[in-house]
Amino acid sequence: MSPFEAYLLLGWEHILDPGGYDHLLFLLALLAAHDAAAWRRIILLVTAFTLGHSLTLAWTALRGPLLPSTLVEFLIPVTILVTALGNLAALHRGRTPVRWGMEYAITTLFGLIHGMGFSGFFRSLLGPESDIILPLVSFNIGIELGQICFVALVIAVKMILQRWAPLRTKAPMIALSVFTAVMALFLMIQKFPQ
Repeated sequence: MSPFEAYLLLGWEHILDPGGYDHLLFLLALLAAHDAAAWRRIILLVTAFTLGHSLTLAWTALRGPLLPSTLVEFLIPVTILVTALGNLAALHRGRTPVRWGMEYAITTLFGLIHGMGFSGFFRSLLGPESDIILPLVSFNIGIELGQICFVALVIAVKMILQRWAPLRTKAPMIALSVFTAVMALFLMIQKFPQ
C-alpha cells in the first residue's frame, strides 16, 4: 500500500470510527436543517467543514496546538449544540437557519475547531515525517470521502422516508435537532474542562 493510500484509509477510518461519533453528530445537526433535495448545497457545506479542519490540521502539524486539548474537546460539542439550536430557532421563526454565505462561514469556522480535535491523532500519524503535504492531502481526502458517504446515506434515508411517508411537517428536523442537541449537552458535561 502506498503512503497516499495508507493516509487516505486512515482518514476514512477515522471519520467513520464509532468512537469519534462527535464528528458525525455535527454532520447530522447540519443535515437536519436541509431537505434531501438540497444535496448539492449539503456537499458544499461538508466540503467547507473539511476545508476548515484541513487548515487547523496543517497548522498544528507545522506549529503545534492552537488551543489546549481539553478546551477543544469541550468546544466540539458546543459546535454541535449551536448548530442544533440554530435549526430549532430558525424553525420557530419559520425560515432557514442562516443565509447561505453565513452558513458556509460558520461551518468552516466549526471545521477549524473540529480539526483541532483531529490534530493530536494526525500528529501522532506523522511521526518524524517532515513533509506533511502528502499525508495531509490524502488524510483529508479520506475524511471527505467518509463524510460524503455518511451524508449520502442520511440523504438516501431522508428521500426514502419522504417518498414512503411524505412528511409535510417539520417533525424530522425537530427530532434530529433535539437528538443532536441532547447528545451535545451530554458530551459537553463529559468534556467540561477541569
